[in-house]
Amino acid sequence: MFLAVSKSFQLQQPLLFITQIETPRNDAEVGFFLKGNGKGNFNAITVLESGFFTPHDAKYMKRIKFGETEAVLVANNNYIQLFSIKP
Repeated sequence: MFLAVSKSFQLQQPLLFITQIETPRNDAEVGFFLKGNGKGNFNAITVLESGFFTPHDAKYMKRIKFGETEAVLVANNNYIQLFSIKP
């Protein structure tokens, strides 16, 4: 799953988590944050630096805005995570 948020950053979360009960997890991703320079170049930012950590089977990511606050909602069958976007 890919969420192109802006020219300044992107969030990504793979989709292949569990395909069948007898099949183990197919990926080792916990999501990642790419910081852009506004010119189309992006650098990976660590989980410790960005705080973006989605270890569960993410099914949906959506950028939302309420008032002046922007955030990204990451949801799956059992968990919902909300990450605020700081300019």
